Amino acid sequence: MGRKSRKNAQLGIVEEKEDLEYSVAMYARLSVEDNGVNGSSIENQVYLMKNYVEQQKKFNFNVYDTFVDNGYTGTDFQRPAFQDMMLRVKEGEINCIVVKDLSRFGRNYIEVGEYLERIFPCLGIRFIAINDNFDSNSIQKNDGLLVSLKSIIHDAYTKDISKKVSSSMNIKKKSGKFMGKIPPYGYIRSETNRYKLEVHREHGEVIKQIYTWFLGGLGVTAIARKLNDRGIAPQMKLRFLEGCSDGREDSLWHGSSVGEILKNHYYLVWTVVRKSENLLYKNRNAFTVPRQEWEFVKDTHESLVDEETFQRVQTMFLQSKEKWRLAREKHHYREGKENIVCGLLICGDCGGRLQRDTGYYKEDGTLVGHSFLCHKKYLKEGGCSFEGIKEDVLLEILSEICRKQMKLWVPTSKNHKEWGEKVSCCCEFQELTTEICQTLIEKIIIKEDRLQVYYKFSLEFSLNGGGKENA
Repeated sequence: MGRKSRKNAQLGIVEEKEDLEYSVAMYARLSVEDNGVNGSSIENQVYLMKNYVEQQKKFNFNVYDTFVDNGYTGTDFQRPAFQDMMLRVKEGEINCIVVKDLSRFGRNYIEVGEYLERIFPCLGIRFIAINDNFDSNSIQKNDGLLVSLKSIIHDAYTKDISKKVSSSMNIKKKSGKFMGKIPPYGYIRSETNRYKLEVHREHGEVIKQIYTWFLGGLGVTAIARKLNDRGIAPQMKLRFLEGCSDGREDSLWHGSSVGEILKNHYYLVWTVVRKSENLLYKNRNAFTVPRQEWEFVKDTHESLVDEETFQRVQTMFLQSKEKWRLAREKHHYREGKENIVCGLLICGDCGGRLQRDTGYYKEDGTLVGHSFLCHKKYLKEGGCSFEGIKEDVLLEILSEICRKQMKLWVPTSKNHKEWGEKVSCCCEFQELTTEICQTLIEKIIIKEDRLQVYYKFSLEFSLNGGGKENA
């Protein structure tokens, strides 16, 4: 075992433990899809790291795996490969991380510093940034300051790029160019100019029909049902059919999606230049710009509705909103009840999401109860046969299941403080709450005669030594 000399201790140098075996994770990242520019391609990063590891003959370096985030920003750490790598770190499978330089690891100097100064030392992780000549196992007192300065420079560079990109995009939008990722329903990108949109004839007719139905007195929910009954695919299903990763095969029309179409200025040949912002250089997360601050550019593409029709629809929306407000005030005495399993229920027959109904009330406003129904139940074609389940019945069964499972959930690692506190709070619960459900449950699949509960298990816990799901 290597020993630290008194002289090196006075200089603040930590010597390597040459007989320690290192399970090495090589991490590469690129903000945009790999194009191999300026030597920062994923391939070049991996080559540099492999070459470095092979040259470190005096250390017992064994490459565990290579983790790659291609097309992910360095301003935060919500990246799939990075999260996977940290999962293996916490499981004890990795004790050394190698990157090309600090900017590949991250560009937010506060979060980078948190990892280098607190998280990695606490977990016993050796961190090496090759081009920055940084090795956490052989650092001097002033190296921490140098790393902080480099991280600040990377962060400032990112914000400067963000400012330039945002300005450039605004200029392009004001010139009439479409800069969005997904064209509005009813339009497609021009084959000759990717910044120009053209009307999709079939989908464009759907847009016109939606406006006609609404002006004829149909509400947005009724219009959504008509579209679903006719088998017209919504935007997300079209994305799925096109092979896009963000598409959904079971996507349906909803009142909210119809409402967005009816309020979208794009169908009036008005392009909204500034509807939302996500500016790193202003230290802001994404936020919606107030409607009165929107900027418009007219006549950028072919219209699908005329201005008179569009304005009539907006007037009807305002009237409908006021009517809804008055109705809500009229029934303000009705009891309200939180949906504590919101987003967790899945239909066991068709795989669709279960939604809670508006509830059944007595004349005095007392709530009788809610039911959960499949969102495909009322489709004329391809509808779901699941009859639904009453909320009180579901919660009673779910409470009993969770109590039994909590008694079996035993910590298996010394690093279980955070989840241990959560589970200890849940073990003694008198009734289910939103916090308990969101903490413990991943999803619930419901059939007529069966309830399957899938739990969230951390690294430090297991159930009967089994896997992640339990029926």
